[in-house]
Amino acid sequence: DLSSFDLSSVRLWIYGGAPLGADAVRTLQQAYGSNNFYQVYGMSEMGPVGTALNPSEQVHKAGAIGAAGMPGVDVRAVTATGDDARAGEFGELWMRSDTRMVGYLNDEAATAAVFVGDWYRTGDLARVDGDGYFWFVGRADDVIKSAGHLIGPFEVESALMEPPAGAAAGGFGGPGAGAWRPRGGRGWQDNGAAVRSRAMEAVTSELHPTRYQTQRQAGH
Repeated sequence: DLSSFDLSSVRLWIYGGAPLGADAVRTLQQAYGSNNFYQVYGMSEMGPVGTALNPSEQVHKAGAIGAAGMPGVDVRAVTATGDDARAGEFGELWMRSDTRMVGYLNDEAATAAVFVGDWYRTGDLARVDGDGYFWFVGRADDVIKSAGHLIGPFEVESALMEPPAGAAAGGFGGPGAGAWRPRGGRGWQDNGAAVRSRAMEAVTSELHPTRYQTQRQAGH
């Protein structure tokens, strides 16, 4: 409970590490008594600089990492064919800036692997939406491949964690399909039918989980 603390002197709040879902954003805004939140995405190799999701975008674009680079940073999502990803497509995030590293110390091979001219290859995959926003999918070797689609666990997890369906969710890929189960020792507040219903409503058909494991949270 932060209501007993005077946080009025804090001008802005910056968070990173991973995007937040809309419900988590609203909870933080209420708890901190502020809407002035920025979500940042970046890499140590870049200075660190990258992209930012501005306060006005926190709820309706929750889960996105921004539509453009910070000042002085160029960002693009590059497909496997080397083209810029279009709306609805996935690509690896590439960035360039004068602040980027020269290279990895005493490791020319690793340096060569991540640079394409002035561009730094992050190894992170993102989906581009119709408004040009980047949606972090995951590391290139962490995404779930199902029926020809690249699926980022975060997008489905965020949908399932929205009230009233669940308290926490985790996703992983298995032979032939992805599966979804409680994460972090917390469980679902509702039964499996509600979880399935929430998944069907909140995400597109190619993202529908195929197997579920549900667990009621203690005290519910």
